[in-house]
Amino acid sequence: MSDDRKLNGWNEWAHRVLGDIERLDEKEDKMQTQINQLAIEIAILKTKAAIIGGFWGALVGGIVSIVVAVFLYKVGIK
Repeated sequence: MSDDRKLNGWNEWAHRVLGDIERLDEKEDKMQTQINQLAIEIAILKTKAAIIGGFWGALVGGIVSIVVAVFLYKVGIK
């Protein structure tokens, strides 16, 4: 038997550990990609929410202004 095999299986453990490290590295890369995709999707949703909120805010503001103008006109205050 060679000296490498006489090291109480350390070569096998080293090979197994390196395999696990490579597997975990691949998983980490996939998770990082998914996190980046989620961050992009969140940014898109925030932008859409801001646009929709701005639209509805302007619409409600316009409606309130019209209602107040009509009320003041009916009351007789100009």
